[in-house]
Amino acid sequence: MNREQWNDYVAHAPKPANRHQWQDAQTERLRAKFIEDTDIVDGALRWKSNGSVIQPHTFGDAQLIPPQVQIDASDAYQDRILAEYRANTPQLSAEDRAEMHRELGPDVVDAITGQKI
Repeated sequence: MNREQWNDYVAHAPKPANRHQWQDAQTERLRAKFIEDTDIVDGALRWKSNGSVIQPHTFGDAQLIPPQVQIDASDAYQDRILAEYRANTPQLSAEDRAEMHRELGPDVVDAITGQKI
């Protein structure tokens, strides 16, 4: 999607019925952010503030359905971020590890890498 297509999609997206006024206001604020605070890179929306791909669930918060290119970009972005984390997982000091085991027990697992700490 290019910028014009995206803005048109957001402007003409249906608004759900039977919602509270504050919900409508929140939806409109997020939709405005999607237009004003984003860049389009390879057809997918990214936040201008940090360059990250906007996750599909955020579209739901704006009562929008993400295009497939957004879902694909999000999956690729998450895969890259997780791979970088796994490759650069910091080593805990013996003191940090002991404190973690004291607070959480002996079977502490890094939820992202799946490795036992």
